[in-house]
Amino acid sequence: MNRTVIRRNSKQKSIIIASVKKLGNHPTADEVFTEARKLLPGISLSTVYRNLAILSENDELLSITNLSPETHYDHNTHRHFHMYCTECGKVGDIDVSEKNMEALFPDKYNGFQINGFSVTFSGICKNCSILKDSKGE
Repeated sequence: MNRTVIRRNSKQKSIIIASVKKLGNHPTADEVFTEARKLLPGISLSTVYRNLAILSENDELLSITNLSPETHYDHNTHRHFHMYCTECGKVGDIDVSEKNMEALFPDKYNGFQINGFSVTFSGICKNCSILKDSKGE
């Protein structure tokens, strides 16, 4: 169920969104916490977790849960896919045109109302591939 929870904007939320955007690497909550503390030293880890959940519920951030044991967060809330490096854990975006996206994910399929989707490609990023090649693996 996708419901929007109306909550007031707060300094903490603004800093958390700014931290996710600044990191730009689909950070985990711990990474967001470390970055947010640079701007607001007194912020607690529980405040970061709580606000990340609220921001995800309100579609202000994407919560990506199918990549690794940890949840990652994305400030790009437009429909897109993700890639995940199985060697180093790096996460990246794969943009798909809206036309192709609509063809892949219709609003309804066999009477089933589709509210969301998650597609993740896994493989080895360029840096890890170069490293493996240099080691002769």
